[in-house]
Amino acid sequence: MTANILDQLGIPKDALLEKEASLMPYISENPLDYLFARNFIVQYWHSQSELLTLEQVEKLEDLSTNNYKTEAFLFLDRHRYINYGLLKTKILKRDPESNIYIIGGGIAGASAARELINIYSNQTEPMPNIKILESRQRIGGRLFTFPLHSKWGDMDQPGIDLGPNNFEPDTFVLKIISQIGLELLKEDFTPVLFDDNGQIIDKSITFAANEFFQEIFNDCKNTILTARPTKQFINQSLGKLLNQQLENHPLYPRLNELHLKLIKFSISQLELKYNCMLEKISIKSPGLFDQSDCYSIKGGIGQLCHALLYGLDENYETPQIICDTKVEKISLLKDSIEINANRDTFEADVVVMTVPISLLKNNAIQFTPKLPSKKVEAMENIEMGISNKIVLVFPRIFWPLQYNSFGILQDNLLFINQYHKTNLPCLIVHCSGNSALEMENRTDEELVDEIMKKLSKIFYSENPLPYPIETIVTRWQKDKYSLGCRTVLSTANPDCFSDLKQDSSRLFWAGEYASLDQPGTINGKFC
Repeated sequence: MTANILDQLGIPKDALLEKEASLMPYISENPLDYLFARNFIVQYWHSQSELLTLEQVEKLEDLSTNNYKTEAFLFLDRHRYINYGLLKTKILKRDPESNIYIIGGGIAGASAARELINIYSNQTEPMPNIKILESRQRIGGRLFTFPLHSKWGDMDQPGIDLGPNNFEPDTFVLKIISQIGLELLKEDFTPVLFDDNGQIIDKSITFAANEFFQEIFNDCKNTILTARPTKQFINQSLGKLLNQQLENHPLYPRLNELHLKLIKFSISQLELKYNCMLEKISIKSPGLFDQSDCYSIKGGIGQLCHALLYGLDENYETPQIICDTKVEKISLLKDSIEINANRDTFEADVVVMTVPISLLKNNAIQFTPKLPSKKVEAMENIEMGISNKIVLVFPRIFWPLQYNSFGILQDNLLFINQYHKTNLPCLIVHCSGNSALEMENRTDEELVDEIMKKLSKIFYSENPLPYPIETIVTRWQKDKYSLGCRTVLSTANPDCFSDLKQDSSRLFWAGEYASLDQPGTINGKFC
């Protein structure tokens, strides 16, 4: 039996999970039959994409004499090791009087709705109405694929991702992508770099500087793993630790100005990855030093949310989506939950919260009774990071098509070539850290003019450069529905994610800040 899927799901092939042992202590003494059934069911379901029922499991020849196949199936189904993602489901019973409301129509809300539908499709109890309240006039939240107006000939309408779109797909997300039939694109963020005079920096110099930075970065990782976990040490930022490791390196005094600028550029790329200034990120943030390959989705990440909410055709069960509805107050009453919004009042039996943490911190939604103090304190320890994009569509291509990306050292600007994704002469300028904050207070015209001057300095042989025929500038911190781009752990309390995850019997929390394994990531939005 292949252990790969089990490993990817975090399931030990030859041992019980802690929660299995806790829920089924009678299995612990002789778990071999149970483990065989569990492992077989996991592999069987992951080899196909259809809903697996208990009746089907009971008919599997390989498990015909296994006494624990029922327990194994029920555990795997309940804890979403199987039967997740976009499945064709058949709801046998419905309860039109009961309502589950999901607050937020981004990818976290879409995933929560889809998993509720999947769960009830394997239950004997009737499924309540599943409804989503979304404050925007569209779905998707920050994972938003904007349809460009520009296109060539009869080509399909191209889209561009305006929010976070690069991720390291885990087994859960990969399964959903395969179910939908989307194509993953491996990203290459090894840019061609230009100096302050618009000249290409020799690759050997950039390679050496990047190797030096990786050494510093790995030193930070090793320091965190081996250092004594004092409060002062734990509460420091990644930015501070990086600077300490850099300045303490024996070769630091010998670094020239160009080397230091190259290292600073590498640091800015970390800020781009984390969507936050490194001075605000705790060294205890989960997954901080993961350096797996990054991917994006051809056609835009917004396709994920759309498919999860609407399915691929009429054979998919769908939730009711109510847009342009800003929730202002949630009151937990004796027998129900009252939801007050700008347009209406709704009555729920259960509420699932998936709104951005920044809105909760700013008291955009009032709770009665008030949330537990521990949860409120945890919210205060979560920062909303920021990165912004400037999208430029030109009438013609003037940069080398073989450049997947290129950067300007002076301003730590990164340009991503979008031609291979959109079939248009399109560049995206990624801005992170202080640059992303500063651009929020500047006009589109100022930003585009400044970018064009920088491009003219690099591609001077092509002057005069064509002016963009379509531009888009994001300002995620000023976006009233998100107030930022991505959840990150501040330096105040490294353990707050577990406090945020705590649910009540009727009020639940989902999304990137409620993920214990992958908080602040696109993968975490599915938790």
